Amino acid sequence: MARVKIGAPLTGIRGTIGGITFSANATATYAKQWSGPRRNGTRLASKSRCVFGRNGSPWREMSDAQRAAWDVYAALPAQELTNSLGQAYYASGWNWFASLNSRLAWIERTAITTPPAGARPAAPTISSVVLEASGGGDTSAITYPVDEFDAYDFVLFGRLWLSQGAVARTAGFFLILASQSPGASSTNVQSQLESVFGSIPSGARLFASLSRQDQDGQRSQPAADYGDS
Repeated sequence: MARVKIGAPLTGIRGTIGGITFSANATATYAKQWSGPRRNGTRLASKSRCVFGRNGSPWREMSDAQRAAWDVYAALPAQELTNSLGQAYYASGWNWFASLNSRLAWIERTAITTPPAGARPAAPTISSVVLEASGGGDTSAITYPVDEFDAYDFVLFGRLWLSQGAVARTAGFFLILASQSPGASSTNVQSQLESVFGSIPSGARLFASLSRQDQDGQRSQPAADYGDS
């Protein structure tokens, strides 16, 4: 398929918006028609599709005025997003309705029909990331200041690296735990890590991305840190 150059060269980034894949190499950025990846049949992927699919009927059943309110919310400056090419864009009211309610469904909270009125939560603080190899004390945990998640849900994404050479990771994260009731100052995640990554070896490094989420599904910017086994 022919490639269409869309700007100055940017290396090593790509993304998909509205059926078009934006990508880049050392020569130029380009856009091409997107084709779907091979369907992921894992349990979590199936659950994700099921959760997202639940939003269609409630959206269709809402009044025009209710859907218009979501479009207004989506157009607010606070909802500005950035794609993988570093370009700012705005999602639709339907996108936000589906995304926020999917987040609420994952954490077993009640769905919303009106857009949030408050601001997003502030990012949490991570005190430490504790990673324990499997078969040890089962002490893998995220620690934070006391009551850091008072009135907020705990949403943790992570990526396990089988060496300790890397010092930062920004992609390839998996959902580890979404909880309405985390610990006051720490949350043990040993079983959740092993469920996602399998047996954790010695000499591994866990990159953690931790957010606070409110009861409207609005999620803070993540706090990032890592810990070693």
